[in-house]
Amino acid sequence: MNGKKASSGLSLLVVLGAFTTLLGGVAGDNANNDSFANAELITPGDYSGELNLAGGPDDQEDYYKFAVAEGQWFGVTGTGGVGAEVRFHVANPDQDEILTSDWLATGNSETLQYTLGHANSGTYYVWAEMTASDGRANYTFNLDVLDQEDAGQTGDAGDTDSTARAVTPGTYDGWLEDEDVDDYYSFGVPHGNKINLAFTTSSENPTGGSLRLELYRPDKNSLNGTDWANPGLGKTLIHQTSDTTGGTYYAKMTYSGEGGEYKLTLALEPQDDAGSGTDAAGGINTDPYLLPGNGTYSGYLLDDDETDFYRFNVSAGQIITSNLTCGLAEPEPVRFVMYRPDKNEYQSSDWLNPGVSQELSWIANNAGAGVWHLKAEGPNSYTFELALVDQMDANVPGDAGDAIASPRPVQLDEHYTGLLGDDDEQDHYSFEGVAGSTVMVNFSFYSGTEQGRVHLYGPDKNGTTVNTTTVNLTGTASDNVGVVKVEVSLDGATVPTTFLLGAWVATNVSLKEGKNTIVVTATDAAGNTGTQTMTVTYEKPKPQPGFEPLLLVAAIGAGFALVARRRK
Repeated sequence: MNGKKASSGLSLLVVLGAFTTLLGGVAGDNANNDSFANAELITPGDYSGELNLAGGPDDQEDYYKFAVAEGQWFGVTGTGGVGAEVRFHVANPDQDEILTSDWLATGNSETLQYTLGHANSGTYYVWAEMTASDGRANYTFNLDVLDQEDAGQTGDAGDTDSTARAVTPGTYDGWLEDEDVDDYYSFGVPHGNKINLAFTTSSENPTGGSLRLELYRPDKNSLNGTDWANPGLGKTLIHQTSDTTGGTYYAKMTYSGEGGEYKLTLALEPQDDAGSGTDAAGGINTDPYLLPGNGTYSGYLLDDDETDFYRFNVSAGQIITSNLTCGLAEPEPVRFVMYRPDKNEYQSSDWLNPGVSQELSWIANNAGAGVWHLKAEGPNSYTFELALVDQMDANVPGDAGDAIASPRPVQLDEHYTGLLGDDDEQDHYSFEGVAGSTVMVNFSFYSGTEQGRVHLYGPDKNGTTVNTTTVNLTGTASDNVGVVKVEVSLDGATVPTTFLLGAWVATNVSLKEGKNTIVVTATDAAGNTGTQTMTVTYEKPKPQPGFEPLLLVAAIGAGFALVARRRK
């Protein structure tokens, strides 16, 4: 039967969730629209029609068709009129039925709604059907065809990464249902930023629907995904990039069951490792952040960001101390590694569990000046306290000389302290002696577990020359477990030696003309030995009035150098 327009010249703006469109209402059915082939073309609006099985040509169904563009959605709201019950059907472009209403009596309504994906479009169909009985049936229906507005932009967010909708940090509305299975979003991430993604689903979504979120790298490989969230719930996804990873990332929303509306929130958080405003370098050769000096620093490691390198300047002979603590942000341990200026690893901490601390300490020598490095590794937050302190060898800031050519001057009859350890294996000192006098040096190692020994050199720093046939030799020997004996030999022959309370003496040692080799060997309670070798050259004296013999080999001449060296 001929239909009638439900309204003429009506124009109405409709807003529903994340969708908008402009409706125009006109139209009705014609006598021949009883099949897909004869479907009447309509546009969004309000329509009415009549079906007749009461005599004359049977008119049990009226077919209509309408165009739907990519990413749009449509709704058909059908209402039963006077007469027999009616119901409404919707078919896709392949003329396959996809939606069916209940049977609607007079005044009863039902809405059939369908959403297309980003790449779907075509001609869809709606038809009204009356019950198979004698009589007539009247009906009305409204057709809405609306654009999605995913992320506040007209149309559907892309269904693939290649058609992803570009967004920046913020909160966005979206919709998934029917053919619109996936919504892809793309966003730029600077190197070293933390990606925070979260979504919530509408509590008004169908009870059988759930949604989830998945994150993809710039190479479009999946990184991580959330669990499914039912209506009214949400999920969060966090990913940490490194100093070398960044670029365009992708977020995919997908649904299961009946889908529905969602809100997606994107936030990017720059790292601030050690106050640098960014992520610390992931490699020792990639210009790590230069720490300004002593202080407490913090950082964060997770996901792509597996290592953080820092560099710091060390002055000659400084003591490097770092107190390291694993944070509580993650349940995993972290480890710290220290590197010398040559970028070789020299010390590392244990793997520290959350909340656990450990101190690393190292003594640099004079050759250790330069840029040192610290590496943190492991997925967790961390803090470290860096302290660089000068040695005070002989009560002067800095390390005493590492070689006999560069000794630190000291004075007689004074008390001095120094430090040896790690790279700092030798400290050299020099003092002025007086010809004909005896110099006694009392040297002790009072801390640590390593043995130490002392060398005493004459002014030429390589033995001495005397013009007497006999000399007296004296010295001290000590270590942490106690020295039990000292033996002296001259050119391989044993020399009688007295050792008492750490001091030893060999008197009236006869020298031959020319070079004499003296070897002193100390043995401790643990059976360890330490040996010192010295050369003394005897030259027959030329007649000189007033010549006074020297009694101590180590005291001959006007200048001396003293070295303390850790025993290996």
